[in-house]
Amino acid sequence: MEIVSNIFSKEIKSVFPVMIYLFVLTHITGQISAQDTSFQLILDDNITSFGNKIYISQDGHEMYLWHRYGSAGIGWGFNLIPLKDSLAGNFVSYEIGNSIQYSAVHAKHYYFANDNLFVALGPISSPLSDAFLKVNLKDGIAFMKRFPAEASLAGSIDGQSIFFAAPFSQYSTPVGYQKGIQFGQADLDLNIQWIRSFEISSSLIDSLEDVGLPKLVTHSSGYYYCLWNISDGFNLHPCVLKFDTEGNVVSGQIIVGGGYYDDIKAASDGVYLTGSVDTIITDQKSNNHLLLTKVDLDLNPLWSKVYFAESFKMRQASLSLIDDTFPVVAYSTFGYFPTILARLDQDGNITEQKGYPLYSPLIGVLPDGSLVQLSVLWNQGNVKTIVSKTKSDGSIDGCPVFPTCLNYLPRSFDTSPLSFSEIQVGFSYTEMVQLAIDSTPVLLHDYCDIPMPPSGEFQVQDTICNSQPIMASGQQNINAHGIKWNLVGPGLDTAWLDSQSVYFVPDVPGTYMLSQTVWHLGCSVSDTSIITVLPPLSIGLPAQSKLCNPPGILSLDTSRPLTNLTWSTGETTHSIEITTGGHYAVTATDGYCTATDSIDVVFVSETLGGQPPLELPPDTTVCRQHLPYMLSPQSNFTDSFLVNGRLHVNTPAELFRPGEYEVAALIEGCAFPDTFQLDTSACHVKVYFPSAFSPNGDGINDEYKPLAGKDVEMLELWIFDRWGGLRHHSKGALGSWDGRGAPEGTYVAKLKFRNLLTGFEEMREADFTLLR
Repeated sequence: MEIVSNIFSKEIKSVFPVMIYLFVLTHITGQISAQDTSFQLILDDNITSFGNKIYISQDGHEMYLWHRYGSAGIGWGFNLIPLKDSLAGNFVSYEIGNSIQYSAVHAKHYYFANDNLFVALGPISSPLSDAFLKVNLKDGIAFMKRFPAEASLAGSIDGQSIFFAAPFSQYSTPVGYQKGIQFGQADLDLNIQWIRSFEISSSLIDSLEDVGLPKLVTHSSGYYYCLWNISDGFNLHPCVLKFDTEGNVVSGQIIVGGGYYDDIKAASDGVYLTGSVDTIITDQKSNNHLLLTKVDLDLNPLWSKVYFAESFKMRQASLSLIDDTFPVVAYSTFGYFPTILARLDQDGNITEQKGYPLYSPLIGVLPDGSLVQLSVLWNQGNVKTIVSKTKSDGSIDGCPVFPTCLNYLPRSFDTSPLSFSEIQVGFSYTEMVQLAIDSTPVLLHDYCDIPMPPSGEFQVQDTICNSQPIMASGQQNINAHGIKWNLVGPGLDTAWLDSQSVYFVPDVPGTYMLSQTVWHLGCSVSDTSIITVLPPLSIGLPAQSKLCNPPGILSLDTSRPLTNLTWSTGETTHSIEITTGGHYAVTATDGYCTATDSIDVVFVSETLGGQPPLELPPDTTVCRQHLPYMLSPQSNFTDSFLVNGRLHVNTPAELFRPGEYEVAALIEGCAFPDTFQLDTSACHVKVYFPSAFSPNGDGINDEYKPLAGKDVEMLELWIFDRWGGLRHHSKGALGSWDGRGAPEGTYVAKLKFRNLLTGFEEMREADFTLLR
């Protein structure tokens, strides 16, 4: 949809020559109430932003959006968008004054009557004080008159006059300050017809210190109901008053039970009071909630309820009555997704509710139950002004609505009567200005750009090392009204409130549970993740940094399986072979934790300076009878040796059997090995027995004597003839037989000797021949 309208402007002179007022009026036409329609529009970028109030006519056929702007020294003013009988209405801009004499303009109350919009303005500094503004919506004529300060407006039943209510305070001698409320009637040209003023008293209030801004409504019965708050200097006391068309007070009651009320609606069966109350409900963070109270038409208590939603602090509320009977309430907070529209029964029970996403809007409920929203969004100097209206069922064509979780609880209250005494209070008013208009085009466009609804979902690494943080990502909570993170783990149960993310470094390994709960439109959604926090990865290189001989092997021990490791040599295996000493480092990871270790390696063999680490005797053969053999290894670097695995320190090794022996020198924890071969034999010695001798004195073979080597010690020699007769016996190494007196023949020699290889005595014999 694209709507084109015209802006009208003309300079208007006040009856006071020092003041100049400029009013600008635009008109866009369409249908609002002729049929059940909805729309959502964005204003053209060249339109000044606005968004202080929404004005809705009593029948819901006219709707105006009000924005106050300006500053002291520059001037003050306000803008209006009338949405009259269509999807959009005239854009109206009013500039009030460019003199420092004027302070801010506040539009406090309004009323529609016979194509006229009446607005109570205030405060405007002298000479205006508070004033009533009348704008004729047909011909664009507008003027202001001074009226009682902080007045509230309501219309007569026939729509031909205006009733107003306002607080007053005056000093009167000898009474002193008199404070109370005054009622009045004016015609549609704002000419006051009568004013009546009443002092207020109550058994609950010792001293009346302040009378707040009243709110006035008309009932179809012809009576008027007025709501305002009075103060005794310590507490606020909400008051409700009923008076007739002559200004006669019928009834007045103080609402007892706490809370602050700022709006009133008259229904066919009673009067609704809308406000807020600060109270803690369950464990919610937000404690400012909507308060709705109903009294009957004679101001007797009926019921009171507190409406609340989790993490949904009340910003504003709007109440309307379908068929003057069934309440429909809009309840909003700040940010995106801030508005809940709820239909109630006559007892205040919620029968239906919906939610809306527009950013921090002004809200208003029309008499058919539809919701009007005005959202002004500033973004880096750009302004988006969005106007939205639902159908009577709360839906918007082409735009989504959202589920909500508005709850309510009953609240006890009572009433206490007020007393009134009429007094005289002086008052005067002055007409200020009349206006005319010119025109300028304005555009509105269809708009349904919905922000991302908050979600409790998030991502977090499911396994981490305990030196790493638990840190959420991917969360969609930026538009949430409340956020709560909760982390539970070994000896831990902690929470973070209203933090978009979480960052925590656990110092204890174990299983942790991280959950996020977010709230929007009073509803909560949650997500939970389980995180395993691993203990530090433990890796270890050999504790001994000295190796014996290259090549050596460096192997890595780990506390759990690895996904990757890298040595300073560039190798990536668990074990590496090294051929030189030096500094070696390794970095390893299991995919979560990382650990490093290093070692300075020294090869002991490289420290020996080229000398042999072990010296052994040559391989040796010994007699069995000479075992054990005493082996004494030698080294210039140690006195500790291993012989077949047994340690010998400064002592020789006894070898009891022949064979190959493994011998090692132990030098700085390294075994430098060699072998030693020990052999044994029977240790047989050779003895030579001559086969014959000739004792004839020729000097050749004249004696018979056995011959042996150095390993034989001769002990005894016996000579026997062939019949066994002893012919000779001698002892000692020089024993021999000269054959004297013996005939030729065969003889037997027996020799006793000591085998010096074995140490044992042995006997041998042999035959020989004596020759003559």
